[in-house]
Amino acid sequence: MSSSPDRLARMPPEAVIVVSFVLLITLGTGLLLLPFCWSDTTITPIDALFTATSAVCVTGLTVLDTGADFSLAGQVVILALIQIGGLGIITLSSFFAVIMGKRMPVRQQEIVRQTYSSFDARSFLRLVRRIVLFTLGFELLGAAGLFVSWRDDFPTVQALGYSLFHAVSAFCNAGFSTFSGNLVAYRGDWAVNLIIMALIFLGGIGFLVIYDVERRLFYRSTPGVRELSLHSKLALFTSVVLIVAGTLIFLVLEYGNALGPMSFGDKILASLFQAVSPRTAGFNSVDLGMISSTTMVLIMLLMFVGGSPGSTAGGIKTTTLAVILVVAYNRFRGNSTANVLRRTIPEKNITEAGVIVIVSLAVLLLFNFGLGWSESGSVPHRQDGALFIDSAFETVSAFATVGLSTGITPDLSDWGKIQITLLMLIGRVGPLTIAVAVARRRKRPLNLEYYRENVMVG
Repeated sequence: MSSSPDRLARMPPEAVIVVSFVLLITLGTGLLLLPFCWSDTTITPIDALFTATSAVCVTGLTVLDTGADFSLAGQVVILALIQIGGLGIITLSSFFAVIMGKRMPVRQQEIVRQTYSSFDARSFLRLVRRIVLFTLGFELLGAAGLFVSWRDDFPTVQALGYSLFHAVSAFCNAGFSTFSGNLVAYRGDWAVNLIIMALIFLGGIGFLVIYDVERRLFYRSTPGVRELSLHSKLALFTSVVLIVAGTLIFLVLEYGNALGPMSFGDKILASLFQAVSPRTAGFNSVDLGMISSTTMVLIMLLMFVGGSPGSTAGGIKTTTLAVILVVAYNRFRGNSTANVLRRTIPEKNITEAGVIVIVSLAVLLLFNFGLGWSESGSVPHRQDGALFIDSAFETVSAFATVGLSTGITPDLSDWGKIQITLLMLIGRVGPLTIAVAVARRRKRPLNLEYYRENVMVG
């Protein structure tokens, strides 16, 4: 009989990714069920599973108050799950093996390289080191900045704890907060908002983009270091466009509504924050229960896109959207190839982007149907209030591992919580495993083609 390590070694990369997340969620659930992790409440197995999944999948949806219902030990467990889930178990184990001088198994190198794009073997060790050092460095800088802002509001030790928790949660795009109102109380604090937004952006832009920008800025004179890659350019450009457009549209839609009581400066800041956070952090400085249905659709679109590949963010990813738009633009102009910025996007990338978008939409429709059925049953739609759009919002938030909610999460039925739990896991590992699976299978093409026949579309 084969041992477990042998069976794990024979698993395809995408299966190893899924198994690693499931094992970590199971461990986290067990820890959160221990009484010393509770504060003044008893945590049920379903709530522990939901919280552990949300932390490991860096989502941020909560059925309990993180600061009130969990003890300090419970909050430390949640923070550890966020950190490990954000970086990825394979990446962390690779890092510790590297610093201990051990040689990485070829399978593990393959998983990390496919997770963070196609780095050659010579760059593997440098890539793993950079990922972990970037993460820890940005989190510590963010925690230091938050501590300066909060040191007068809380006792020193408490301020340090809050600062570290929110810095890790922001960089890992988790959205967990120890404050009952999330960051609504700090919606006018420019320092806190800018630090959180910077951490969200850096965590969601992708380690490869950061690595690429670092090489371009500090090693441009080194032989072999050229301009930014097409991946980095598309990720940066798409992210900036989404943030600017999201800010302006949110400001216009909510100027006299959710943003009404604020000063003009605070309205700009809150709009910017709500354009950055859905990509995909889950912090909020505005009560989402007060925004209009039109604005909810805007946020759902931002959540669906998410961050960039090789990051802690979820969603279909910025570069996936960019590839789809580039293909559409070229096809509209009658160009059979996808050309952008003096480069041509390979057909394999176009295939991956199409598969990810189609599968993601199918999953969202399926779970939105299931959540609507479990929460409202056969109640006429005119009697269930805004449950449909609330459920749709919750579904997109879970799949894109965002964590924003209109407030219905704690009131979900057990079956509803189980569905959202599963959806968070699918959203975290689904697009990644699809991309890895497609990348692995294209090495063995079937080269089978039948007689071609046109089909009318549109």
